[in-house]
Amino acid sequence: MNPRTRNVLCALVVLALLGVLASRLLAEPDHVLLAGDSILRQTGPKLDETFGRDVAIDNAAVNNSGLLTPGYVDWAQRLQEKVEAHDPDAVVFLFIGNYTDTDYAVGADGNPIMKNTPEFFEAWGKEADHLMQVLHDSGSDAKVYWVLPPPEYTPENQAITVGLRAEYEALAERWPEITLIDANDALAGPNGEYLASTTNRHGEVVPLRVPDTVHLTDAGARRLARVIHDAIDQDL
Repeated sequence: MNPRTRNVLCALVVLALLGVLASRLLAEPDHVLLAGDSILRQTGPKLDETFGRDVAIDNAAVNNSGLLTPGYVDWAQRLQEKVEAHDPDAVVFLFIGNYTDTDYAVGADGNPIMKNTPEFFEAWGKEADHLMQVLHDSGSDAKVYWVLPPPEYTPENQAITVGLRAEYEALAERWPEITLIDANDALAGPNGEYLASTTNRHGEVVPLRVPDTVHLTDAGARRLARVIHDAIDQDL
């Protein structure tokens, strides 16, 4: 090959590479909507760091919100507004069971729904189903992910976790388009037990939960973000 031909080929290769780079820079990023409570709110920034500029994270999670507190956050309405405004490519749900101790939701019989009762979990499951119906009725083709909540320290909180995990698993059976993500992969021990801390590669003990035993440290949020990222990255 003579030098001139070689130079022409090199120039064509460079132009092709520049074209690919330009197309990536100009392409619209995939849009991921986060719908949940403070645990997902904490995780959002770490998820944003993990994905980088190829994915736009809309962190719509609200601290202290739950599916039975519409007076505080009406999640069906909030979800509909977010989907209509942004048409996300993926929606990630994570609710660990926040529920007021005074302003109780009311059941069909007119009585307050008490936490950790069969009525509580049934009502929560119905509201989760309602959110899926909102997505369906909106015509959204977004990939849908529900995060199974991690273990909790206190018996009361752990009872909520167990009940909600069962409700979300049942939800995924009713809506086969749901992909479940298990937060235990980031925040539980080998037997699914509560994990307050872990040891890093340098042998240092790293806390995963803050002193309230519920919320996450930066390390805990980073671990959960990595699990969520790995679950949805292949679908985007």
